[in-house]
Parts: sequence; C-alpha cells; structure tokens
Amino acid sequence: MDAALDRAQRQIETHPDSAFVALDSLDRSHLTTREQKARHALLYSIALENCGIAMTSDSIINIAVSYYTEAGDTENAEKALFWKERIIEGMKRHVR
Repeated sequence: MDAALDRAQRQIETHPDSAFVALDSLDRSHLTTREQKARHALLYSIALENCGIAMTSDSIINIAVSYYTEAGDTENAEKALFWKERIIEGMKRHVR
C-alpha cells in the first residue's frame, strides 16, 4: 500500500487524473494503519480537487486533519487544513 501511495503522490501535481484513478481503485480494506488511511485521505482529496471534481462533504479530508493533528505532524496537519479550506470553498461555490 505504501508503494501505491508513493506512486500516487508523485503523480498528484502533474497527472492528478492518473493519481485519482490509482487512489480510487485501491482496495481500502488494505489500508491497515491510521497513518495509511490519513495519507490516502489527503492524497485522494488533493486529487479530487486537482481534477476539478466537486465534493459535497469534507469527511474524507477530516480523516487526514484528525490523524495528523493528533499525531503532532505539523507539516501534514497544515497541508490537510489547507486542502480542507479549499474543499469548503469549493463546496460553497457548488451550492450557489
């Protein structure tokens, strides 16, 4: 799973559609640790945003926000909060 997440992370900025497909097709039952689940949630949220796919909820990114905040991982917590803000802004635009 870590190797699949690594590949998706490398693709996320230049080929977000490929990263999205890879992340979406992963069998989430193989994400066995909270860290893997949080990393997947963060990457998946970024991929959705970068592909222009509107989200109607912030529940996925909240997995990453919660984990990274509780783990004291400031860098990833800040990244997750940044993307949560973008998601919320996108949800507001979508509702209008």
